[in-house]
Amino acid sequence: MPGSRRDTLRRFANSVADGTVTLGPGADPDVARASLLDLKGVGPWTADYIVMRGLSHPDVFLGSDLGVRHAIDRLTDSVPDPSRWAPWRSYAVHHLWADLTVHSASSVPIEPSQEPTS
Repeated sequence: MPGSRRDTLRRFANSVADGTVTLGPGADPDVARASLLDLKGVGPWTADYIVMRGLSHPDVFLGSDLGVRHAIDRLTDSVPDPSRWAPWRSYAVHHLWADLTVHSASSVPIEPSQEPTS
């Protein structure tokens, strides 16, 4: 693991332990995100991901996520307006990721020796 990532993880763990970052039940997602962004080494994608997954926030859109962008490009010729998906944008992200997984798996050719037998 790169030293900078190790240091960021330590800063993160220490900030949760000392209460600088609150991620427990009832934590305010906006306050948690701002606290995470104050940590050296934590960027917007990581802060948003933690809020989405760690706090189960239903309305986080990871628009800079490469997988999300690929899924949107694959599904449509125009760029959709994610604000229309509020307040459920986190669910949209999961559906876009799942769509990528399904389509990438189905694009892998099956060798004759791998075909299921009945």
